[in-house]
Amino acid sequence: MKEKIDNLVGDSIKHLGLTISNVYIDEEDGIRNFNIELEGEKKDLINITEASTIINKLIDKDLSIIENCDVVDVHSKEEG
Repeated sequence: MKEKIDNLVGDSIKHLGLTISNVYIDEEDGIRNFNIELEGEKKDLINITEASTIINKLIDKDLSIIENCDVVDVHSKEEG
């Protein structure tokens, strides 16, 4: 799953100094979440937000990528 997302969006977010560190699905209160976790040198709110916009536009072109999930959550990798 990570490889598929990385192939789709990896080159589009490189200029932001970000890469995809993990992709996973979880469920909370019956809602399936498709999580895309980002890491990199420039991991600030502005770059994460811009990456999220880019990623969402690419996923919108082929919704089968998110495997019947209800929410796409793009976030930075937690440290520590």
